[in-house]
Amino acid sequence: MEPQILLVSDPPHATVDHAAAAVALGLDVADTRLKAGFPAPEVVWASDPARATEVAKALRDTGLSV
Repeated sequence: MEPQILLVSDPPHATVDHAAAAVALGLDVADTRLKAGFPAPEVVWASDPARATEVAKALRDTGLSV
């Protein structure tokens, strides 16, 4: 069984580039604003280690704490 990697948000976030974060999350900008503004942590991704590392970096580059 392959390991599962969970990326968890760590609010509060820095200034977030919502358009870039929307692309990284596969969401529209409005939904991304809601996720970025949510005050509690949430799971944002589950995948293989290489993909999870890639996505975590992309999300951090947009200003989200992961």
